[in-house]
Amino acid sequence: MIVWKIQVDEKGNIIPVLDLLNKIPLQAEKFASDAPQGFRSLLRMVGIQASIETVINSISEGK
Repeated sequence: MIVWKIQVDEKGNIIPVLDLLNKIPLQAEKFASDAPQGFRSLLRMVGIQASIETVINSISEGK
């Protein structure tokens, strides 16, 4: 699941927050615990659209 939040501070600055939240079995949790951090790194490198496309492609390849 991809969650997009928008935070607004007291000065009116807008900070978009985009995160990847894993829904996985408990047995696999230790292997995917760094996925949200990796997604945020991907966001900084390639942007929102390419990051979401990468997640969709990686999920659909697994089916």
